[in-house]
Amino acid sequence: MAPSDGRAQPGASAVVWPLRRDLATAGKRVPSGLNYRCISVGGADARTMLATLRNANEVSLWSMRASPARSYQLIARPLLPDERNCASLAA
Repeated sequence: MAPSDGRAQPGASAVVWPLRRDLATAGKRVPSGLNYRCISVGGADARTMLATLRNANEVSLWSMRASPARSYQLIARPLLPDERNCASLAA
């Protein structure tokens, strides 16, 4: 997940972030030198995210309900069998 420059690409939809965690601070910064953060979810949060992802696409802009002016780009993928959480991605 990373902050968006606010310019929507063709086909982009606006999606409201369904979880309580703040998009601006949730997760861990990815050590790529870019402004990306990694958030892993499980249980009820994972079910909520999966339901919301059905209404999104790869160019959707995500925002918090309380602050729709700030949008984020999201890349969603499952953890692979050898990954336990975001820290596994940095190893």
